[in-house]
Amino acid sequence: MSSVPTATAASAGSPAPAVPDAPRLVADIGGTNGRFAIVRDGRVTERREYRNADFPDLATLIARYLDEAGSADDDVSAACLAVAAPISADGEAQFTNAPWKVSAHRLEQAMHLPRVALINDFAAQAYGLESLGDDGVATIAGSTSDPIPGARVVLGPGTGLGCAALVPAIEKDAMPFAVTSEGGHMGFAATTVDDRRIFDAACAKYGRVSWERVCCGAGLALVHAALWPDDGLPGVAEGNPGAVVERAKADPDSRAGRSVRQYSGLLGSFAGDLALVFRASNGVYLTGGVLGHLGDAFDTRAFLERFVDKGRYRDWLSRLPVHRIVADDTALRGCARYLERTDG
Repeated sequence: MSSVPTATAASAGSPAPAVPDAPRLVADIGGTNGRFAIVRDGRVTERREYRNADFPDLATLIARYLDEAGSADDDVSAACLAVAAPISADGEAQFTNAPWKVSAHRLEQAMHLPRVALINDFAAQAYGLESLGDDGVATIAGSTSDPIPGARVVLGPGTGLGCAALVPAIEKDAMPFAVTSEGGHMGFAATTVDDRRIFDAACAKYGRVSWERVCCGAGLALVHAALWPDDGLPGVAEGNPGAVVERAKADPDSRAGRSVRQYSGLLGSFAGDLALVFRASNGVYLTGGVLGHLGDAFDTRAFLERFVDKGRYRDWLSRLPVHRIVADDTALRGCARYLERTDG
């Protein structure tokens, strides 16, 4: 676990950042898709999304985006790329769920950019929390009318299971800082009979079972296959949850609907643990592509039941605000925020 700011090649002798009003490249690059934008005068513009698998490397993808966005390399003063990977001290990252390895310094050279910063994708989500208004979240528990000072936690299932915290600074009037986490790789804890069936199925497939194995997108397919091994929904055996999601949306009482209910509860257990780890008195925020696909099929009640089911801390957890992020550019805003904070 490490705090950011972390890796920016500019800190290793690159030219100083250009003036704040100059265009900046921001990107949120997960295990499957990359989302890009240009920040001009504080506005996120020229948003585009690409499938990572369509490109041999990240530099090629960035070049395609800049070409399509009509921005020449020398127009861009800096870039902040949020990647689904831990960032090393020398500014390199090996994607956890994709084959790419990237380097801030090499990207600067390849793209002729004066500054490239790499940050973890959920660090970007955490910094983006500062920009969310009431229209950017849907509150599912607690209240935002009287916020309690303290940490905020953001987590989300997608290709993997990401999480981070936004923690108040110690210094007076200093800005909060993001603490990155590989919490999704903590060991999965089975607490019910159905949990144990899921654990056994995951153990047979993977050996060690982490929370990410059962709470990512492929984890929903694994949950369904473990609970209903004879169901035969297409794609489930290959780890594709699409058919489970569609059936659950059509019939919440179906087997698929019950699998989504179980999955929602598992995510609640994980979120409750994270809230305890970071003492997230200022709230818990849910995001991620899986929740976007589930929409209203996500079982909020099942999530909250297991979120608060933490023994002596039940009452404390029951008072925490819990939000679903509905804004679709939180990480991009977080990247822009990171560049603003680390200028100079």
